[in-house]
Amino acid sequence: SASENCYRLVAQCLNYEIGNHSYSHPHFLDIDIKQAREEIEKTDSLIERIHREAEIPRTKKLFRFPYNDKGEKNRKDFLKLLDELGYEIQNYTLDTKDWMFYLKQGGRTEEQILANCRKAGDGEVVLVHDRRFTAEKIIPFYANSEEYQFTLPD
Repeated sequence: SASENCYRLVAQCLNYEIGNHSYSHPHFLDIDIKQAREEIEKTDSLIERIHREAEIPRTKKLFRFPYNDKGEKNRKDFLKLLDELGYEIQNYTLDTKDWMFYLKQGGRTEEQILANCRKAGDGEVVLVHDRRFTAEKIIPFYANSEEYQFTLPD
């Protein structure tokens, strides 16, 4: 699929970690442990396949909950599952709000989003999404800046 080709390209060209963010991006507050396992394992198998095909070893297993929703009522079970599957939680510290560029009401302009990007400091984990605006504006903003550098999480 196109998304698998994209991830393979990322793995080959940038040599960065590909994190698990679930398969269908559910609110974990609305799912049970069985559904959570399916979401995580389905994506995990895709990531494993991509690493195998790209011939790049997978060195970390990172997970971030969709919507930053950690499923409060089942949180302990979700965290136990992630630990069992060998995952570390990777939260973000700066939301670029790039997703708001596409909202019809209450959205953000390019200038507002880039102003938010400029707030990133040392060690920030910056949240971006796989959207055209991000690829055309945000990634070049960081990549072409002398102030920022991409690093892997510890």
